[in-house]
Amino acid sequence: MASIYSQIYIQVILAVEGEANLIQRTWQNGLYDYIRGFITNRGQKVLAINGAKDHVHLLLVIKSNIALIDLIRDVQLASSRYVNQNQWVTAENFTWQDGFGAFSYSRSHLDTVIDYINNQPLIHEKISFQHEYLTLLKKFEIAYVEADLFTWIEEKKEAKKETPVQGVMQSAMNERTQSPINELNAESKPPWMTSQNLNLDK
Repeated sequence: MASIYSQIYIQVILAVEGEANLIQRTWQNGLYDYIRGFITNRGQKVLAINGAKDHVHLLLVIKSNIALIDLIRDVQLASSRYVNQNQWVTAENFTWQDGFGAFSYSRSHLDTVIDYINNQPLIHEKISFQHEYLTLLKKFEIAYVEADLFTWIEEKKEAKKETPVQGVMQSAMNERTQSPINELNAESKPPWMTSQNLNLDK
């Protein structure tokens, strides 16, 4: 009987519930380390994890022995418990919003996605989480209902001037000395990373 061999690369996006649960720099690395360890203990792999105050990106390598929805549900429950046990959020119990985003990639695009996740702080100096997330949904041609999306915390604040993600990525990548995005040829870029698709002002 033949065994099952598979390796699936998925970017997962989680969002916190409300302003009281915004992730602070003083404890974000502790949260990221816990999530990485939890997923590793489940026999899966985390290639990158980073984010902003209101959300987290993870690039995962998922095997066929687990359902993604079960893994992420357990990550949300366990990491919420961990934050609360450490009393990192004092106003109320930390929790994630229901649901998550999941976007799959080919192996040839991993370096680009890892760079994108690692540069999240720089990226979100220019664009909002809402702008980023809706762009991903559209570029991956995922049908969605507005009422079923995350609650956008930044809606309550002064709107940022949105910048095309291509420009944001170029600016972020200029901070690095390896694998700059402009060294990627058109064939190596995932569809959502091409200049044509990433001009969000259109």
